[in-house]
Amino acid sequence: MLLPQIASAWGETFKATKGGANHNSFLVWFLSGRVLWALGYGWIVYACSTNRGLIIQRFFNYQPIQLLAKLAFGIYLSLIIIIGTRLLAIRETYVMTHSRIVSISEL
Repeated sequence: MLLPQIASAWGETFKATKGGANHNSFLVWFLSGRVLWALGYGWIVYACSTNRGLIIQRFFNYQPIQLLAKLAFGIYLSLIIIIGTRLLAIRETYVMTHSRIVSISEL
């Protein structure tokens, strides 16, 4: 149950040593945290699909949580229409680059 939280904390606690961490050690640390995160959520899905996730299944079966999930999924589906409309309404060519993202965020 706690593997996703452990993986998240694992990735945030990487501290560089006095001599500085090399690229390979950081890469191993980062990727192992992602693997733990994926295994944790995979285990949750497996437990729920085999009726072994009692607490999680009870939580997701509450009516307010189901309504919130439907609302969130509806917003997720409608966002593609909103984003597409906004991109098509731009009169200039939209180029996605890092410099454009930085210049927009500085405003």
